[in-house]
Amino acid sequence: MVKVAYTSIRELTPSERELVSQHELTHQETFTSARRQQEYLCGRALLRLMLEHWTGMPAKSHRFAKTERGKPVCVDGPAVSITHSGGLVACAIADSGDTGLDLEAVNPRRNVSAVARKFYSEEEASWLETQAADRFFMLWVLKEAYVKSMGHSIFGGINGLTCKVRPPHIEVVNASDSFRELGLYQCDDMFLGLSTTQASLGDVKIGRWNPAGEIESACNEFELMATTYNSEKHAPMDDGFS
Repeated sequence: MVKVAYTSIRELTPSERELVSQHELTHQETFTSARRQQEYLCGRALLRLMLEHWTGMPAKSHRFAKTERGKPVCVDGPAVSITHSGGLVACAIADSGDTGLDLEAVNPRRNVSAVARKFYSEEEASWLETQAADRFFMLWVLKEAYVKSMGHSIFGGINGLTCKVRPPHIEVVNASDSFRELGLYQCDDMFLGLSTTQASLGDVKIGRWNPAGEIESACNEFELMATTYNSEKHAPMDDGFS
């Protein structure tokens, strides 16, 4: 099972934001943008709230560390992943295996062709030149989610996954590490990528976080638009997921 909760930075209450540690309060100062500082703190607060609901242990009692490659981990706890973009924060918790999560808002001002040529494979960059601009952001969230689930650095591992998105399928051309599922979700101009190493997308629960400490799946605004498809390793997903 993987649980994913998201919320706007405006929706967390002052008391919920106070759940972060002193270290996290200090670390926020490494972000130069005030909004990025708020996204970081709200992401950590949301993760603590989720862990309290998941484990029954107080939100403030959970300790976090980083692997040598910079991946955040919950000490003696389940696998976690955090992401934030455009005033939205999201967290994922997996009870088995690992998971990676990424959010990205479409930015029409970004020179996606130049970024793709720098960070993507030659095959992906050439393919993107024939596609709508939003395909760049679809690939980005999938690549970053994949890298996070594998525990790699985004700058050193982004080319570990080569793929193309043709909804409702994600066609994996190459992956340096094994994974179970990749899922691409969309809400308006925001894309969410999810990678799992053991859980299937059928075991993913996603929804908006509410004050009662629950994930409201019925109010989920993210629609699953594409899932993993690899002719050698994966079977096409049922059209009901499109």
